[in-house]
Amino acid sequence: IRKEKETMLTASREGRRAYQNTVAMQIDRERPDMPLKMWSLDGWTAELYYQERTAKGVSYWKRLVVEVVVDVMNDYPIGYAIGEQEDAALIGEALRSAVHHTREVLGGYYAPWQIQSDHYALKAMTPKYQALAKYVTPASVGNAKAKTVVRYFATLESEYLWALTNNGGHNITAKTLANDEWLNAHKYRFPDREGCEAQIAKIIEIERSRKIAQMREAWQAGEAAMKRTLNMEAYLLAFGETGRGNMLTANGIKLVRDGVEYKFDCFDTAMRQHRGERWTLRYDLGDMSQALAVSEDGRLRYMVEAKKRVPMALVDYDEQDWQALAEYRDFNVRLTQERDAHMAEVAAAEEGYVTRERLESPLSGLLLTDRHGQHKQAKRAAQQRRTEYAAFEEVEADEKPAKAREMEDIWDRI
Repeated sequence: IRKEKETMLTASREGRRAYQNTVAMQIDRERPDMPLKMWSLDGWTAELYYQERTAKGVSYWKRLVVEVVVDVMNDYPIGYAIGEQEDAALIGEALRSAVHHTREVLGGYYAPWQIQSDHYALKAMTPKYQALAKYVTPASVGNAKAKTVVRYFATLESEYLWALTNNGGHNITAKTLANDEWLNAHKYRFPDREGCEAQIAKIIEIERSRKIAQMREAWQAGEAAMKRTLNMEAYLLAFGETGRGNMLTANGIKLVRDGVEYKFDCFDTAMRQHRGERWTLRYDLGDMSQALAVSEDGRLRYMVEAKKRVPMALVDYDEQDWQALAEYRDFNVRLTQERDAHMAEVAAAEEGYVTRERLESPLSGLLLTDRHGQHKQAKRAAQQRRTEYAAFEEVEADEKPAKAREMEDIWDRI
């Protein structure tokens, strides 16, 4: 009877996770055939102890958390970040690392099609995932087997960690645990935090060196339609650090970070029409060649570039300097042409308002008072005079002299 009811017993005795992993039907999946079709990320508590000295003494049992982003094609560690605990900031740092390393490996800013994550900080991270990937697919809660990156952690532990003195073995639920006697005898040889971070970075470096050629070959052979260019505006809006608000001047927008001054400017002439705005810069310290300028109310956004400095002496110019100079001059020419075109439109629009009546009497167009401090009475009198003058022009030619004398008397009395 027990064998016949094994399916139901597993679910009730060992729980839903065990049932899903050992009884429910599993789906076989094939890996992508080129990079950036899918990334998988998760936090890994590296089983590497390090010692930390404080005023209270020495602790030998500290461990670090590594947020790793792998490209599912061949488990290439495309990005990672090291910290004391997994949180939204560490995940964001790992994704920024992935974006920069993608540029190093593939020669440009490209975006993944899909990101697979767990549910940790999902509400805060979903907008950031969506800024990079077209599809965001969190793995089911408790279904660790669905995440490629979790299996990758087991590979790292079996291939690299076992040979290190500060290896803490497997987690507490594993069948084989570390030898605590051996660890106690060698704990004085454990590295400090900096040394432990160097160990992790070295492991990632070795992994990358083994797989980078395959990444580049597959990318070159991949379809052009499957290569998504990263939307830098969306990326900087989601992941960029925020600089202090500043105004746009003829020298661009200035940003000071850690005592270093950066200058940015925009070759879109439309931004020059909003010089009164105060702009906040969103930037990535990993690449300060560009930034995103956002107005205070968030309605206006422009990509800005780091200003290129050109030499004063012509003999110091190289090809890039001449190109930068041509770009500046072309921009100013376009800006001047747009200004002239706008001024011509304004002049044409104003031409219809400049009438004979306005030229004859400033009171008709301006709020000017007479010597008694009155405006409306004088304006009405002027309007009456114009009416009478118009009636006078309609009189027959032989009657005009008498009428003219009458009008002159009226003007003299006023």
